[in-house]
Amino acid sequence: ADNGTCTSSPRTEVKALVYAKAPGGVASNLLLWLKADAQANSSGTTLATDGQRVDNWKDQTYNDLDADDSDGTGPVWDADGINGNPALDFTGSGSGNPLDIPNGIMQNETKTNMYVYAVCATDLNQWNTLFWQDLNTSNTHEVFSFIPRFINAGVYWDNGHTSNSRLATTYGTDLGTPYLYSAKSKSGAMEVKRNGVSMATNTKTGSSTADHITPFYIGYRWDNQNTYFDGKLAELIILDGIPTAAQEDQIESYLSIKYGIGVGTTTDVKNSAGTVVWDKTTNSSYNNDIIGIGRDDNSGLDQKSSQAINSSDVLKISTLSNAQTGANNTFEIWGNNNGSVAVQADNSGTSHNGKVFNQTIARKWLIQETGTVGAVKIEIDLTNSSFSSPAAQKMALVFDNDGGFNGSADESYVVANTYNSGTKMLTFNSVNLTDGKYVSLMKSASVLPVELLGFNVEAEGCFAHITWSTASEINNDYFSIEYSYDGADWIEIDKVYGAGNSNEVIHYSHYDFDCFHNQLVYYRIVQVDFDGTKSSSNVKPLNVVQPYTVKIFPNPSKGNTTVEINAEFGDRTGNVVVRNMSGQKVFSKSIVNGKNQLNLMQLAPDTYIMKVSAPDQLPYYEKLVILK
Repeated sequence: ADNGTCTSSPRTEVKALVYAKAPGGVASNLLLWLKADAQANSSGTTLATDGQRVDNWKDQTYNDLDADDSDGTGPVWDADGINGNPALDFTGSGSGNPLDIPNGIMQNETKTNMYVYAVCATDLNQWNTLFWQDLNTSNTHEVFSFIPRFINAGVYWDNGHTSNSRLATTYGTDLGTPYLYSAKSKSGAMEVKRNGVSMATNTKTGSSTADHITPFYIGYRWDNQNTYFDGKLAELIILDGIPTAAQEDQIESYLSIKYGIGVGTTTDVKNSAGTVVWDKTTNSSYNNDIIGIGRDDNSGLDQKSSQAINSSDVLKISTLSNAQTGANNTFEIWGNNNGSVAVQADNSGTSHNGKVFNQTIARKWLIQETGTVGAVKIEIDLTNSSFSSPAAQKMALVFDNDGGFNGSADESYVVANTYNSGTKMLTFNSVNLTDGKYVSLMKSASVLPVELLGFNVEAEGCFAHITWSTASEINNDYFSIEYSYDGADWIEIDKVYGAGNSNEVIHYSHYDFDCFHNQLVYYRIVQVDFDGTKSSSNVKPLNVVQPYTVKIFPNPSKGNTTVEINAEFGDRTGNVVVRNMSGQKVFSKSIVNGKNQLNLMQLAPDTYIMKVSAPDQLPYYEKLVILK
């Protein structure tokens, strides 16, 4: 920053607050931001652990509106409170365990435009408020407060005097179920939404003016009632201004993804940049329980696992490790068609990618992927599905491009890895859910041919190293290794013969020696039975980046070959190694940057693999053909 063309001596100071993280990327008018996964401390700056009391909770804004337990007993920190995220558990009772911001949040101002977001669950019908600040010394009915489930079956949102600054409606909620509440108050309009859907509106003008210093209580109602909130609170966001429609979408999308709460059916799900990650118009038949996993650094979001918590949805999806979900603004979002999870017969007993499934459920899911999340773990609860004698080797996820599941050629399936008859949990250890795929759960009357434990593709130089493992094989003839540039048209590279029948773990390995430089390529494994029945693995993408420039010419050659390399060698040398297709080394030589002449006249006419290595660089591979 500089003074530009300003030359006068009097200047007005302007302060700019820059937020590295804000809910939904929205920092405008951000007054208070409390979240249980950030600075909920048991003592001083020591983070609370599961089951510990919280004695102070740090505001994530620059307003420093920190809450503490006022030397009392704070709520319990629950590490897995809501959708795998922590929450503060307020246990009510006669003494309670509230927190408070000692000097309140009104900041000696009159606040008409207020917007509140809260992710919470209530454990009983109660007098108790989620939050409460008294505004007037002479009138306890002038308050800033929110009651998600009152004793008389109401929801109450107050921003000022209750006679003219209150919105009340019936709650219609389930005890113990988390909800996302959005409460708005501005000139001539108040509104309460639950999970993105409007519950009630009126034309009142809420307005809060504190005429004295009084605490902002969290989990406590101070109006001579001495009552305490009983329930969980995961996140509380208060704006002292009304967000734009786009900002509102971004905040609700952030909270919805994080806490597994599917927002309403009229608004797209967006990231912090406003980019749509779930299109509700395009996906209109699947706008139920819209949740997902994803990473959004501007929101401080890295959701690694999710299952819809406000419905009977049975699907849970998780990343394969505790690492971040993927690159920034990477998302895997899914919704369902609201079909029953009860078992029904397959529509016609049709073959899905060469295998007949005789049972399925009406519920189907649609995937919308932004970026590349990669393989995920999928768990499905079969408690309410009643498949006949379910077993891992008979259960499969079936994928389709159009959602018809009518046996078309674009369908594929992945066999389950485990089934726990006690918990009724079916698990698929590694599945690639690509964008636009429809997913169904089906059961075969017979054992599916191969149980894949894993499938992976890695770059080695410009080659692809393809590995997979099977836990068991039944009537397995061979595996067809296939690649594609678009994920639709597939070309067979080679065949690897299977074990026929096996109950032991078998590991397979294969190389694709065709070089793909700076190009995205997809791979899959197609397993083929002796009777011709086929099943496909999930799809693995691979992008091979050429580390430096290498030219090998002529190729094919009769023995005199030139390797021209453009890399940073310094004062060191590189190396060339030639191997036959069995992996035996038949030639090696040191090389320098530039052109290097190789005499390969002693090699028999055949196809070889040449490896070119430069200092501190990944190796380069290429097929070399020696002619007679």
